[in-house]
Formats: sequence, C-alpha cells, structure tokens
Amino acid sequence: MLKYTKKNNTYMATPKKDIEVEVGDIKQKDFYPQVKLKKWDNEVNFSARLITDVKQKPSKKEDTISTDNIRFYNLDDSDEFPEGGYEFDVLLKSKPDTNIMTFSIQTKGLRFVYQGELTEEDIKLGAVRPDNIIGSYAVYYDGNPINVEGGKEYKAGKAFHIYRPKIKDANNNWTWGELSIDTANNLLTVTIPQEFLDMATYPVSHAAGLTVGYTTAGASNFGISVNRWYSGVVSSALVTANFDVSKLTASVFAGPRNYKGMIAEFDSATIITNGISGAVADSQNWAQHWQDIAYSVHPIIVNGTAPCLGAIGDGDWGLYFDSDVSYYFAADTSNSYASPADPTDLSYSAGYHVSIYATYTVVVSESHIMTLNKGWW
Repeated sequence: MLKYTKKNNTYMATPKKDIEVEVGDIKQKDFYPQVKLKKWDNEVNFSARLITDVKQKPSKKEDTISTDNIRFYNLDDSDEFPEGGYEFDVLLKSKPDTNIMTFSIQTKGLRFVYQGELTEEDIKLGAVRPDNIIGSYAVYYDGNPINVEGGKEYKAGKAFHIYRPKIKDANNNWTWGELSIDTANNLLTVTIPQEFLDMATYPVSHAAGLTVGYTTAGASNFGISVNRWYSGVVSSALVTANFDVSKLTASVFAGPRNYKGMIAEFDSATIITNGISGAVADSQNWAQHWQDIAYSVHPIIVNGTAPCLGAIGDGDWGLYFDSDVSYYFAADTSNSYASPADPTDLSYSAGYHVSIYATYTVVVSESHIMTLNKGWW
C-alpha cells in the first residue's frame, strides 16, 4: 500500500526508488486536481492538472486520493504496466458537453516521443507494439545525463511512459481515446469518440485517460530469432575516453534462454577486442526485465569510436525499444550464437531507441554507466 504524507491539501508519496508523487499543488492553499511526478531527485518532472471550474474537496481512503468524481492511485507492477505507474482517473457521471478532456501541463527536463502505428519497415525488422502503446508517449530525459556507478542510474534515460487512454462505461464497454501532448502550449488532451459517449451507460470511468507508467525501458519490442545480433548505436561524440566495460544490460523478454553480449565498432563492422561475453542464462523467464550480461574479461571501447552495444541468443527472444527519430539501431541477421563473428552483413536504421546500456569505468577516471544515446550516420 502506498503511504502518503500530507501538507495542507497536498499528498506526497514515494512509490519507487527515484520517483516522487504529489497529488494537489503544494504551492496553493486550495486543492487542485493535479498530479506531479518527479524523478532522479527532481532533475526531471511532469505535472498535469484537469482544467475545471468545479472546486474539489479531497479525501484519502487507504492508498487512494478522491474527490467527488476524481481518483488518484498507484498501479502495481503487471504485464500491462511492467514497472507500475500512477492513475489520474476522472469519472463522468452523465454525458459531458464536450468529448475532449483538457489538462494544463508543466514539464522539466523531459522529451515526449509519440508512439504511432508500426510501419512496414518496423514489422519487417520483427517489431511488435501492444495496442495500449499505439498512440502513447515515451518520456525521456532531454539530454545526455552522466551516470555515475553507485549513484543514480539513468539506464537508457527513460523517465515515464504515458499510455494510450482506455475509457470504460458502466457495462464494461470500452474504447480507445486519442492522447495529444502539446508542450509548446502546455496542454494535454484526451479525445473520446463522440459515438461512444452517445451510446455509453454512465458513469464512464478513466475518462481522463491519464495513466503514467514508471517504466525505465522501451514499450515495444523486436522479436529476434536465434543467431541474430541486434544492438543500439552510441554516438562517437559521447565516447570521450577509453571505456572499460564490465557488463551490458538489456531489457528483454524470453523463455529459458542464454545470451552473449557482443560489442562491435560501427564504422569497421568488427567486434572490438574481448567484445564477446560468456554465456548468461535468462534470469526471469516470460516477463520483461533488465538482463545483465557480464564480461569476465573486460573489453575497452576506444575514445572517439561509435560502439554498437548488442546481444545474441541461442533461441528466440525479444529486445525492447521506443520509436524515436533521433536514435539508431544496428543488426546482423546472419551471425552465430555458438561462434559470434564480425557483423559483416550489418544493417542499420534510424528511429529506434533501444533499451540497452553498458556499465563501465573510464580508464584512469571515475566509474560511470554509459547510456544509449544519439547515433550518427
């Protein structure tokens, strides 16, 4: 159960490491229907406030904050929300005058990336996108945070995921809403199909459609066959020293499976010295999770090169990503798990922020974690 502390008419809680939640507005005496999520000691944050003239009076029962027709509550980890999340639930007791729910938003240090329908190219690459991710937004740290080992772990730099709205009536009939985030005008809107509202049995729940996941990994995945190497590309501009790599960490989904890490240099399409790890068994079958792939003999990523951080499996597996036009992945579909070789058939594509990163130490410097970031072509 999520434990809140209260100050004036604002409720505060810490549902996950590095995540803080505020319900209400700590700067205001009166209660406003607003939720604010802060991450990494408030380096980044996101708040959304329902635009309404109706004055709200909050109450708390167990771990839910409620007004007459609004609920705020934590979501546990599940297949739908792998790392949990937070729900801003608006109840429509009768047919509304408008089919658009409007929120004012404020953000700090974040980038919102729309996740649309998969393209034909995505599908050819083995990409799969769940229905609740189509029309959603992946939310990333805007920039290249430095990750110090033993301190904050930014992983792939993902802060939150705002899911596609799913609106339900009293008879459990449901429809998808259309989510739109306009950071230039500080607005978030959810458009509910008018036909659904005309035919619905009231009350209608989840009308706000505002479900924010705590996920740190991508929400779509590549289905990868045995002997295929998939990777994310790190820009050479980020490799500012020689990096001693101790492990790769990837967001994966598979049954009983073994992986080998494989780091290749993009320009030459060759495996770097000691770039193949030993075999590592999947640690959590049939669930999305972060999988460590350790190196007993550490490879060195050389200053100024563009490494491809990837893995290869001894059976089918999934590697997670978000669509993002500024990021890149590389693959070799004719490699070998038993004897990984230089990716001479390397192909690459823009638009994929792959959820994989390397833990490393800078030679003769402090320890860091290198996150995947912008590639270049």
